[in-house]
Amino acid sequence: MSLVRFARCKELNDDAAVTTLAEAADARVDMMTRRGAFAVRGAIIDVFSPVEDHPVRIEFFGDEVDELRWFAG
Repeated sequence: MSLVRFARCKELNDDAAVTTLAEAADARVDMMTRRGAFAVRGAIIDVFSPVEDHPVRIEFFGDEVDELRWFAG
């Protein structure tokens, strides 16, 4: 699995982010339930890294990462 990094205020549209995550061998799911998966809902992408304790929510504003935050999956 490849390392994928997201940073606040970085320009990257949500379609490119989904492609990057899929190429990194993460599984796209409808609902976040396990490590190594990601879910997409509009301009929000939830990612649960295989090496983290909690998933991360990535929120986009246009073509820019607006917010990154941990959440309880």
